[in-house]
Amino acid sequence: MNEEHLPEESKNFGKWNSIRYLEWARRIGPNVHLVISRMFDQGPEQQYYRRVHATLKMADTYWLFNN
Repeated sequence: MNEEHLPEESKNFGKWNSIRYLEWARRIGPNVHLVISRMFDQGPEQQYYRRVHATLKMADTYWLFNN
């Protein structure tokens, strides 16, 4: 992927990709991993980075308060 071709707001994600997001999701739990996997199955992964990142941050916060 050539970062020069990405929209300006997408460049903030740097080294993030579906593999890294899915690993984060797996550490939270199997259901979170399933949700994130299905998001990425919907189309080009870069299109879902913001939504996935926000979902994982929310899941992390919820998980921390309940464990």
